[in-house]
Amino acid sequence: MDDIFKIVKGKLKLSALPNSEQFWHNYLIGKTFTLCSSLAEGCWNLIGIDGEEKCSNFLKWVWNHEPKHDYESFEDMTEEMDFGNDGFGFETEEIEVIEFLLGYDFDKRETVKTEVKHEDT
Repeated sequence: MDDIFKIVKGKLKLSALPNSEQFWHNYLIGKTFTLCSSLAEGCWNLIGIDGEEKCSNFLKWVWNHEPKHDYESFEDMTEEMDFGNDGFGFETEEIEVIEFLLGYDFDKRETVKTEVKHEDT
């Protein structure tokens, strides 16, 4: 397991769309967004979309296109996004990482400013 928490810029791989069960992936086609890694699950979590403050346009789109809501109101959904409990995650094979922004190495307890490549031994 990679012990570095990462923040990256990425795009949705178009090859992942035919297999996706997440209707909201359609909104993200062609967009660049910011993601953070999840050490526990080995996936990427959406934390921002270029050109949108707090993913506001994305959240409105999801609210208007989702047939059944997990939240009582749009405000509840927005609040959960602010807290990072939104459920907008991706499998690693669904994302093309285009830029490494920042990381934190838990073993060394230090910030990493360039991506560290681990060599297979």
